[in-house]
Amino acid sequence: QNTNSAAGITGALIGSISGLNAIAQGYLGQYGAATGQANYAALGLNALNGSAFFPAEDYIGDTNPDGARQVNMDWTPTYYTEETNIQLQFSHDFGNIQMYYAGGYTESEVNSTEDYEKGVSNADWTPALNSLAQLGSVPALPAAALGDIIGALAPTYGAGTAQTVGLLITDAATGIPGVGLWAGNPGLQALSNGVPLLHPDDKTTSYWFRNAGIDESSNYNEQWTHELRFQSSFDGPLNFLVGGFYLDFDNTNAYIVRSAGLALPGLILPINPAVFPAPTGDPSNPRSESDPYMLGYHNDSRVYTLEAQAIFGELYWDVTDALRLTFGGRYSEEEKEGRQRTIYVTFADLPPIQPNNAFFEPKYEQDEFTWKVNATYDFSDDVMMYATVSSSFKSGGFNGANSNTTTQLIPYEEEVLTAYELGTKATLAGGTMQVNGAVFYYDYKDKQEQDAAVTLVGNISGLTNVDESEIYGAEVEFTWQPTEGLTLAANGAWLDSEVKKWQAVDRATSSYPNNINYYDASGQELAMTPDFSYTLYARYEMPITNSLMLDLSADYNQTGKTTGGPRPEDATEEYGVANARVGLGSSSGNWRVMAWVRNLTDEDYYPSAYTGGNGPYVRTYGMPRTYGLTFSYFIGQ
Repeated sequence: QNTNSAAGITGALIGSISGLNAIAQGYLGQYGAATGQANYAALGLNALNGSAFFPAEDYIGDTNPDGARQVNMDWTPTYYTEETNIQLQFSHDFGNIQMYYAGGYTESEVNSTEDYEKGVSNADWTPALNSLAQLGSVPALPAAALGDIIGALAPTYGAGTAQTVGLLITDAATGIPGVGLWAGNPGLQALSNGVPLLHPDDKTTSYWFRNAGIDESSNYNEQWTHELRFQSSFDGPLNFLVGGFYLDFDNTNAYIVRSAGLALPGLILPINPAVFPAPTGDPSNPRSESDPYMLGYHNDSRVYTLEAQAIFGELYWDVTDALRLTFGGRYSEEEKEGRQRTIYVTFADLPPIQPNNAFFEPKYEQDEFTWKVNATYDFSDDVMMYATVSSSFKSGGFNGANSNTTTQLIPYEEEVLTAYELGTKATLAGGTMQVNGAVFYYDYKDKQEQDAAVTLVGNISGLTNVDESEIYGAEVEFTWQPTEGLTLAANGAWLDSEVKKWQAVDRATSSYPNNINYYDASGQELAMTPDFSYTLYARYEMPITNSLMLDLSADYNQTGKTTGGPRPEDATEEYGVANARVGLGSSSGNWRVMAWVRNLTDEDYYPSAYTGGNGPYVRTYGMPRTYGLTFSYFIGQ
């Protein structure tokens, strides 16, 4: 499926440019014909012959391949990642008390670029760009003509359009004789060379006579963690564990779209008639906090910090030789802070119209106490049963800022889960077989879900809270070694879910900002919960010489359909994926070579689907058949 540029903001803005250009050139042409000025009169001919107009749709003629994972591109995708991990662990035995410490530092950086439209436009902008360049090459009318122009155009085009066109073709807005916002504007004259498209390196610029775009995702993380635990090993029926945890996390990330279709409106549509030329920013520092040169879309998160600390403990009570009880508790505190903004073309009105360089600085704090009660009972040395009731939480936070404003969208609260689980673990067939099974019930308060209201209002990904919901299901795991070297395994899960209470946004009837409609989503299923899933696995290992081992393995994973919940378009279909591996290694285990194939049958499947910020239905396709060779060497073995 090809990109429909006419349906998005690019199509709307370029359509406005076409209409205003035709009116402006037509009126200047009439003026030139009446006054005998040939340079103005020629513009009227452009408007009449259609060269003032851009194609209605840029990608309709793109011949993308039929394969679901194949597209034509203007830009070769790139991917770069670098990660540093440092870990420190030590322990000390004081006799009846053992101490454990684990700490670490992680630094990671990821940057990727790809073709934004996933297509190659065959629509030619050359006539329209030349028409705009010609309009920029003729002097603007004097400011004194503004009133006459408005009077002449208002009956046909309306007062607002008449006022706009008058400012485009006179020097009333700029105060510079002969230089208007469009007519006489040297920036428009430069469009005869094409629309400039700044590359992700912030240095290279290419020039385009058709639509094309590049998007960039970048992310940088830095994290420190510390955990200290003390655990007892008394001979009596009571023992304990106590500890503390600390996390310091810093993140910077950005998502940037630069395209000719967004750069063109940014170059020639001023934010404010008093501003000239359009405030495109500083090209030498395009990511400047105070004067960015984007001409596209920039979701800019300069600072995100998370500081979390917790104290926790468990008490273990051996009531009898067979019955053991565990009581646990954890107190957590978290603080999140951010510095974020969204720039859309040039329309994030930076100071003095908006304070703080259009950044908003949200803050979120919370504290939570969670607990656990567990009982285990040994029926024999080979069979045990357990029951657990516990609470846990997923921290809340803040969504991004709405485009064009520093207004923070509604934050989301912490998700609180009370879980009930009953299960058994059994070793059978003389120790060659392990069977585990469990049934569970999850009671959610304020479960975090993707929010149609956030995407509708802000065109960004955001979370909201489902007031009350529940999930119940069952799981079983099976492992068997029927003979030496052969392992068979299988596991499966069944799930069902229900929204108990939630007023969800009705995207079909809502529009921002004045018409946000809700409906009662109670009784529907939660999104993205497969009704069942199972995995089958087999592995055979055998010696082929005294020093070499050969192993063969394969698995098959089946995932059932998922529901979109209140958004049926987000549902996914059932799919299955098979994988296979052949390994050869030393008997001592110090080296191994493995050949592998994933998605053996080259299945077309999509594990997730969602509704994008501007409303389109998006499927995320799984990986096609891939194969490779892995070599492992273990030092010290």
